[in-house]
Amino acid sequence: MRRFSNSDSTTAPAFQATPEQLAQLEALLRAGGSATTQSSALPELSLTDILTPANLGPLFTSHPELIPTLFPHLPPDLPTPPNAEVLRRIISSPQFRAAVSNFDQALRTGLLGGLVRGLGLPDEAGLGIGPFLRAIQAQADREREGGDSMETD
Repeated sequence: MRRFSNSDSTTAPAFQATPEQLAQLEALLRAGGSATTQSSALPELSLTDILTPANLGPLFTSHPELIPTLFPHLPPDLPTPPNAEVLRRIISSPQFRAAVSNFDQALRTGLLGGLVRGLGLPDEAGLGIGPFLRAIQAQADREREGGDSMETD
């Protein structure tokens, strides 16, 4: 559960989060994501601190196979074919930053049960940032092990 990249443990992480951000994320995951009971022990971790152009840009450069998998989830009227430069412009846009902030806030409210189920995640993933990140990591681990991460009920 300590992996924070799509690469093997023999290579460096694909994104450029600060050591403090990684420590906060790891502590949050170990604490069970209960930010309300751990708020005095941990600084507030935000998706806007993690999903930055500085963190995401190198991910697209070092893993170009991710680019075509993301484009079906983006607006259909993008003017160019899938490429890293288009994604860099998207993740640097005020609209993307606002969407990440809104998603972060929605996760904090615990009202995203339907959305996380649609992503193939357990209901608990919609109860906060920690549970969401743990569920995403578990899904990535299952995919890496060859399991079916898109299970539906």
